[in-house]
Amino acid sequence: MNATGGNPPSNNTIDGDIVMAFIPGTPASDNLIGNPVADAMYGLDRNDTLRGGGGNDRLYGDRKPAFFPVFPLVLAGDDVLFGNAGNDSLWGDPGNDRLYGGRDEDFLDGGFGNDLLNGGLDDDTLVGDRGNDSMYGSRGNDEIFGNFGSDLIFGGSGSDSIYGGRARDVIHGGRDNDIIYGGRGNDDIYGDDGRDFIDGGDDNDRLYGGAQTDQLLGGNGNDVLVGVDNDDAEPGRGEFDILTGGEGNDKFILGRIGKAFYDDGVIEAGNSGEADFARITDFIVGQDTIQLKGNENYILESFMVDGSTSTRIFIDQGLWVDTSGIFFQARELVGIVDGVDPNTLTLNEGGPLTTIV
Repeated sequence: MNATGGNPPSNNTIDGDIVMAFIPGTPASDNLIGNPVADAMYGLDRNDTLRGGGGNDRLYGDRKPAFFPVFPLVLAGDDVLFGNAGNDSLWGDPGNDRLYGGRDEDFLDGGFGNDLLNGGLDDDTLVGDRGNDSMYGSRGNDEIFGNFGSDLIFGGSGSDSIYGGRARDVIHGGRDNDIIYGGRGNDDIYGDDGRDFIDGGDDNDRLYGGAQTDQLLGGNGNDVLVGVDNDDAEPGRGEFDILTGGEGNDKFILGRIGKAFYDDGVIEAGNSGEADFARITDFIVGQDTIQLKGNENYILESFMVDGSTSTRIFIDQGLWVDTSGIFFQARELVGIVDGVDPNTLTLNEGGPLTTIV
């Protein structure tokens, strides 16, 4: 059934006001408004605004879908699509479109062009398709696919799954526990809050785990891995981050100028800071680099893990006296390097940054 409301087509405002509406647009710039139940509408050419209303809607910015005429037709325009309530499907098609899912579980596909997608409430699926898109999962456990183009992606709150795609992307997981895959391109990926898993994929990526315990995998390329929130007052406190560089010449950041990471600030006998540290799983001597805060004294200590010699990195905090007058040597664990003997490592000290190679 094809239904239009009280506005004639010449006004380019088309209302669907019955139970089920098939609402076609015109070649002009349309304002299409759905009914409270379920709609299917398309805007055709020009810059259209589509509002689904309630119900489970299917909104197409520029395309006649196959179930309207016999053959689909794709035209270009910069469209605005609102799903509102209901489990909606929104397609931007060609043009620089804006898609807003609203409430309930929505599917948004930007199509060609540089699009803005906002899933809104609940668990949504966002597909950037081609173009340099800005994508916001907002609330809910969302799935977000950047695909082609250099995309800006924000997961928002909820445990999201994010896939960057084939170009350079900037990705923020947001709150809660996220899974993020950068794919191809030199990506900047931020886990933000929550216990996140980040895989940079191919090329030269920069991975930032953020607050709480994270697992970072650089993948192929020369990657930079930072497990902590670099802007935190005590970055890494209470965290146990796992850092795997993968192929390439990778850099593991365990400190910056003026700030050591994984330092809980507690100096007491019997406390060596073993509640928070970074574990580096695949360090290659002569290829990878560990960066530490400079102007500190470090201890590289050998210990055994699963029958293999590994290295623990401590900050030497000097000699202290406890409340009973007993002297003790204070130190703070900041990192463990799996499968690497400390005798094979070179510690370069004496400046604002210290490196281990």
